[in-house]
Amino acid sequence: MTPPSNIPSDAQWLGGIGAGAFYWMESKTELYEITSWNEDGKQLWRALFSPTKSNFDIHQSYDFTYLSHHLEVNILQGKEKYTFHNVAYKRDR
Repeated sequence: MTPPSNIPSDAQWLGGIGAGAFYWMESKTELYEITSWNEDGKQLWRALFSPTKSNFDIHQSYDFTYLSHHLEVNILQGKEKYTFHNVAYKRDR
C-alpha cells in the first residue's frame, strides 16, 4: 500500500484484522523514534523506543512485524527478530 503524501515514502504498511497501520523509524543516537499512522494518514502515535538487542542496524533492510503497537514494536532483520520497548512506559522485568 502506498502511504498518503504526509507520510514518509519509505514507511511500511503492516496490515491487521480490521485495520492496519503505517510504521516508520529513525535513529536518535541509542534510541529510535517510531511513528505510526492509520491508512488515511492520521498520526496515531510517535514515541522513543529502545531495542532489547544491541546489534540492530537501521541501515540494513528490515520489516515491521506482529505484534507492534505503541508500547512494543517488533522488527525482522535477516533471520533475527528485534523487540523495541517504548521508553516512556515502566515495565516489570
